[in-house]
Amino acid sequence: GYSLFLKGGRPHFAVRVNKESGSAAGDKRVVGRWVHLAGVLTARKELQIYVDGKLAASAKAPGLLAVDPNDAMEIGADENSTVGDYTGPSSFAGLIDELRIYHRALTVAEIDKRAASGERSEIDNADLVLDCSFDKGDAADTSGHENHGQPEGATPVQGKIGRALKFTGGPPRPRARSPRRR
Repeated sequence: GYSLFLKGGRPHFAVRVNKESGSAAGDKRVVGRWVHLAGVLTARKELQIYVDGKLAASAKAPGLLAVDPNDAMEIGADENSTVGDYTGPSSFAGLIDELRIYHRALTVAEIDKRAASGERSEIDNADLVLDCSFDKGDAADTSGHENHGQPEGATPVQGKIGRALKFTGGPPRPRARSPRRR
């Protein structure tokens, strides 16, 4: 599986493959302000984490994700088997606005364009498998893959771009089905 999370206010992107894990961690805290975070697993088995369109850290990954993760997608929580260097269940306290998952590594230019736009800019949507704006207070997937989620314990609030979901860091948490591979 994979996880984009904060630990000590610093962003981390982790993957777990065949019981081995790897993580890339940014060195600066990102709490108390809007930030654009992106985690990328490259074909060269490199983990990258971007903050506001700029590479914040990279690390070696234990492998590539060849199959769907064991756990369903969880936004704002990791309740079952943990992926990163944290104890479970782990939950997020804060706002999440705009969530996209691709089954390919985005380019640096695509990440920078998305981070710099300040709005729902369109990039090449090849391999887009989950797209949630939260603008209607739900976790509806507009990617066309019908990976809709059911928010639980998250409140719709004003976001940076339209609406966002506010997570309190405690149960219950929102769940969404795992994006399907094609």
